[in-house]
Amino acid sequence: MSMEVWDTRNRTIVHQIAKGAAAISGTLDNLAMSDQGSGTARIPMTGHGFVAGSQVLIHGSTNYDGLHIITNVNDVDTFDISVPQLMDSDRALPAEVFGGGEFCGVAIYGAAVNRSFRFIEARLHLSNTAADETITMTIDSGYGAVFDCVPKSENINGKTSWDWLPDVDLFYTKDDILKWTWANGNTREWGFELIYEVM
Repeated sequence: MSMEVWDTRNRTIVHQIAKGAAAISGTLDNLAMSDQGSGTARIPMTGHGFVAGSQVLIHGSTNYDGLHIITNVNDVDTFDISVPQLMDSDRALPAEVFGGGEFCGVAIYGAAVNRSFRFIEARLHLSNTAADETITMTIDSGYGAVFDCVPKSENINGKTSWDWLPDVDLFYTKDDILKWTWANGNTREWGFELIYEVM
């Protein structure tokens, strides 16, 4: 049996943001990352749609897992992240050819802050009405795939804004990942904010 003990004396509210004009999540390409120097890695993701300043999670890679801020959008198929902590003694980043299935997009990952967390709210704003599509939050459980589930899935057809504020507390361990997906087939510009509490 696993038990999580919450310290209610030390709490931090996190606001995590991302912006773009394509799907809010996808997978990396089956291509190599490119070392741009000074600890900057160029990440291949065809048609990613993200905007500089967005916070995205990479998950499933060998070296680049974690929550990253996009520092530069080189083109529609690549973006840069700053990972100087990964540089070796020659100031080079670890080479990696991605497998093509690594998750990249909007997500909350407790391990990124090394803390368990309580989900508070999700806010989505669109430049125009959404198509007949569904926005979904999936739990990639730290206890294994048999515990994965979908606590939220909602059609947002015709909406220009969407907000989810659960009426019950949703607690997660630091090894859980809350992955968000929405196809955005009509390529609306969007801003997505996730609010959660780490404890």
